Amino acid sequence: MRGIVERSGAGFAQSRRPDGKWDLWRVVVRLRPWCAQGGAIETSSLALSRRTRLPHLLWQLAFLKNSIVEVLVELDDTGAPRGRLVAYLGPRRDRSLRNAHSGWLGDRRLEDPFFGRFTFDERLDWFATKCAWLGHPVSLALGMLTDGSTDLASARRVFADPAQWDARARVIAADELLEVNNEHWLDTDDEPLSRDDFMARITLGSISVHPGPFIQFFFGDGDLFSGHTIIVTFDEEEGQTWAEFAG
Repeated sequence: MRGIVERSGAGFAQSRRPDGKWDLWRVVVRLRPWCAQGGAIETSSLALSRRTRLPHLLWQLAFLKNSIVEVLVELDDTGAPRGRLVAYLGPRRDRSLRNAHSGWLGDRRLEDPFFGRFTFDERLDWFATKCAWLGHPVSLALGMLTDGSTDLASARRVFADPAQWDARARVIAADELLEVNNEHWLDTDDEPLSRDDFMARITLGSISVHPGPFIQFFFGDGDLFSGHTIIVTFDEEEGQTWAEFAG
């Protein structure tokens, strides 16, 4: 099999076993486009992984972003675009794959009368742009389904009433994280924050909208959680909301 390494290059993950010991590192690589021997070129993202004891640097050098590689794999028998990386066979040249990659990227265009032109981020597989939000610039990202569709309608709905959505997101953040901050993240001499103080400290930096719709607000924490990002999620399909901090 041959494919073009996505811009994220080689990634690594490790999990803890039930006995509490850490498992071997797994190298994770995504190819797009890719082609099985004798098969048609696929433009879906193919995720490959394997456990490894080799140094991470060796994998990173083998799977340089945007390079064409040949690999031996065992594809998932469920039909999902993933499989086990059996062996790395080396770099290759393949004009058909390179042309398919250029054509696929060329098709990633999105313009909207309200938001203007979006830029496609191949690494994150979404469209992004800058917008005004209550007088301040924020980033807007639109996630995609496998067919390339986005949920522009939900994005327009959010930006049509920014004051209401902003207030809702801040209230959810305060409801779920204010007590955590006051009990575990204050310095010894700090006074507990009020709800209003908490909501005023956080600053909105970006919004992402995924088909579903699955809407997320990303706030700077105002140093409430040592620089972590506060994420407020609206899962409108399931009718759920929650807040967390990460990073």
